[in-house]
Amino acid sequence: MIALRRLSIRNKIIAIVLLATIVPLVGGFAFVVVNERRAFRREMLDNWTRYLVAHAEDVMELLSLETGNLDPAESDEPGARARRERPSQ
Repeated sequence: MIALRRLSIRNKIIAIVLLATIVPLVGGFAFVVVNERRAFRREMLDNWTRYLVAHAEDVMELLSLETGNLDPAESDEPGARARRERPSQ
């Protein structure tokens, strides 16, 4: 408080204006950074999930080609029944 008493009215107004502009700018910047980080992480996880699903489907297709069984409905492998009963997308 002693430091504020020594300042002139002009300098006090300048300090108030500076605080009134810097604080919202820093707060808004922090908000944007946090939201962008969340969105980026969510997008990367979604892309990684899509990649894994596509890779698993490719592996299953290669396995069916190697075994000569092109119809998954007649397959003895685990999960074939679940794939038959799952509605196609």
